[in-house]
Amino acid sequence: MMTTVKQIDISEAYNDLSWATVRAYEFGEAALRVKADLDEALGAALLDGRIEGKNEAQREAQARRVLADRFAAVESTEADARAARRDLELARLRVESLRMQVRLAEVLTHAQTAAE
Repeated sequence: MMTTVKQIDISEAYNDLSWATVRAYEFGEAALRVKADLDEALGAALLDGRIEGKNEAQREAQARRVLADRFAAVESTEADARAARRDLELARLRVESLRMQVRLAEVLTHAQTAAE
């Protein structure tokens, strides 16, 4: 059974794709900013002695304790960015599905016309 693709379906799909693209960009940029803030805070904490340790594992554990809020912010914004990329991919798939439906309708119309 073939469904009918309407102009509104196509417009909505492209509108959703546009918004998903913007959202993915914005969340990606936010994740980069928060990660940069964490890196800056890590550097400052190492310089002022709040983070010490004999090895990398100890320093990492202490950093996660001292800068817990910054690490949580990175994890949260990275999760948001992943969700935005997922939504972008779903919007792309919807557009592609509509493209294929339109193409199939064109092929079937051409085949029907040729058969008559």
